[in-house]
Amino acid sequence: MEYKKYKFNNYEVFKCNYNSLDDFLETIITKPVNDIAFTSIDSDKRSNSSWSGTESFKEAWNLCRYTYDEEYGDFRDKVNKISYKITNKIEYKKCYKPVGSSVNVARYLFGIPNNMRSKEPVYSRPTINIYYQIAYNSMTEIEQIKNKGILTLALINYLENVKNYKVNLNFFELAHNSNEIIYIIINLKKDIEKLKIKKCYFPIVHPSFLRRLIFRAMEIVPDLECNWSNGYGHPMNYEFAKMILEYENKLNRTKEEIEKSIYISTPDELGIYGNNIDEDVENFINIINYKYNIIEEEKVKKFRNDF
Repeated sequence: MEYKKYKFNNYEVFKCNYNSLDDFLETIITKPVNDIAFTSIDSDKRSNSSWSGTESFKEAWNLCRYTYDEEYGDFRDKVNKISYKITNKIEYKKCYKPVGSSVNVARYLFGIPNNMRSKEPVYSRPTINIYYQIAYNSMTEIEQIKNKGILTLALINYLENVKNYKVNLNFFELAHNSNEIIYIIINLKKDIEKLKIKKCYFPIVHPSFLRRLIFRAMEIVPDLECNWSNGYGHPMNYEFAKMILEYENKLNRTKEEIEKSIYISTPDELGIYGNNIDEDVENFINIINYKYNIIEEEKVKKFRNDF
């Protein structure tokens, strides 16, 4: 974990950056709780299983670290159903190799081994960054959470297999209490990795990932002075969260990288209500396309109708 704090718009920001899910899990189980900010309860005693989906922090940690299979097949099938597996047009550049279509006489006479004219594919795969907001209010239904995850992973497949992007997937939590902001970010998929639906499954669909594991990650943040025990702060709305993420990006990324970022906010803000998957697909596409114009028009109909 990389930790830093800084001031932003009269807030004190406490940022914990985890470079992988394994880094996140190993840190939250070993670091001590900040008993100044979290004085009365902790993530192992806070809630009953009907709200969090698990009996304890350790149970949630084990499910995330090792395996969680409940209804996984249905989730995977829905992601795959709206994924695109098409062949991209391949561009080539000229080069010289030991074998090829014709000889370059000058290279041959000088004894250069790579003397045959040939060509090799050009792979132009820019990176696009997806920031996935973990937090949601207590009234959010499980079907909203699941459908948001399904549509996000399908979008990643679309970006990688159709648009030829490499996708960097980050989960983040931004919560405020008085003048303090806790900012937790977890890199769940690097741009050089293939998307692994199973790896993303527990963090995306299980309420314990937020209500036990992320809350424990909040409890171990050092230097906090406010009392966070009662409610664990309030999630930042989309516009403010986007401001902080873009501010961070300006410090660490180029202008082009900042522009190639997609922010996946709460289900309600994305029009995902969990009542009808077709309506959720329609709303998600309209909002994402309005903000980022990322899905080509000829693909929108297929994206909508693949359910």
